[in-house]
Amino acid sequence: MLELTFELTERDGLPRDERKMKIVLQNKSNLSYVENLGGAWTKDGELAFEFPSSLNALLYCFDRQMVDMQMVARFVDPAMNFSCSVSDARAGA
Repeated sequence: MLELTFELTERDGLPRDERKMKIVLQNKSNLSYVENLGGAWTKDGELAFEFPSSLNALLYCFDRQMVDMQMVARFVDPAMNFSCSVSDARAGA
């Protein structure tokens, strides 16, 4: 298992909590976010569950055979945010 991580340098001038990337999962159809690991959903991205890594987010989707999902990486600067579709070839998605 390979997990890639990165660390921003102190030169960026942001406090440590504001430098990290937040990984959340969103349903592409209704734009709801996973709110907790118990299966609750929220429309408020600020209340979305933060996965410790992208791999954890992917495995959460795969283990539950979730479809029409996207993994969203959120940063302090919204211009840096990006998303990627999550598909599980085993499910034909």
